[in-house]
Amino acid sequence: MAGDNTGQIAQLLVLATKVLGTRNQTLPAAETLQKIVTGYTEALQLSARAGPEQLKIPVNPEFDGGLMWIADPPDVFRIAQMEIRVVGPFAETLSELREDWNKWLNTNQSRVEELRREAKEDQERLGLDDGQTLARAFAAATARTASRGRVTIPNLASLMLLVEEDGKAALLTGDGAGEDVIAGLVANDRLVEGGHLHVDVLKMPHHGSVSNVDRHFCDTITADHYLFCGASGRHENPGKKVIEYLLDSRRGASNPVDRPFTLWFTGSARSGSVGTQRHMAEIEDQVRSAAADFAGRMRFRFLATGAHRFLVEP
Repeated sequence: MAGDNTGQIAQLLVLATKVLGTRNQTLPAAETLQKIVTGYTEALQLSARAGPEQLKIPVNPEFDGGLMWIADPPDVFRIAQMEIRVVGPFAETLSELREDWNKWLNTNQSRVEELRREAKEDQERLGLDDGQTLARAFAAATARTASRGRVTIPNLASLMLLVEEDGKAALLTGDGAGEDVIAGLVANDRLVEGGHLHVDVLKMPHHGSVSNVDRHFCDTITADHYLFCGASGRHENPGKKVIEYLLDSRRGASNPVDRPFTLWFTGSARSGSVGTQRHMAEIEDQVRSAAADFAGRMRFRFLATGAHRFLVEP
């Protein structure tokens, strides 16, 4: 996505990280900018990890090594016996996000350098230490920095795939928006009459975030297994409203399939921080209470040990 600007963005993030290293935790602007730095840094790191130089395998060979999106007509490619369809993103979305990268670069390059100059001037004039000068710089810049809003790696760029083999199907939605998933399925002509798709496995978009999933999505796409990956309770994901949408979609006349189903969560009330444990406890209570309504057709499992992070040297 970043193309030739990758190097400039990486250099900017080094500057921004240094400025933010001793930020005043009480300043909303500092916290916002820190999230921006973290998000873009992770994107660049992932790009390097997924690059052919480190993987030693071709990347996206079906798309000549470039970005993957829904073509017109949509492409279908195979790995062994698996038939794979790209259901997102659309080319227009990628074009918009490329513009966002450049806007972010142009705006924040000057902003970070300005903050560094202000901090240096304050330090020389007032004899403050580094932590104090940086806090003053952020205090002075709060309104300007905060006006950037939520400029993070846009989840709408998620690569989303429908994988089918031997009558089985898995829908991998990444962090995409539910309406985009449906649009991608329509473009691939994968919705049956009545506008519905049932899959064996559905990876819920963006950890089951209420920002990404609505009732229409849950009514349109049903599954035997719903996966809530990254369901740690952080940022209140998965959303209680999303669980409600999902369960309601499998009840009564609105349910297009009468089959058992299972909810899988990669977190629980026994893992994570105190705040996330509280949210996951509420999710567990909600799911357990609802299970009685389905007369044995609904099952669930929460991963008690929580998620694990594996660090691999380059």
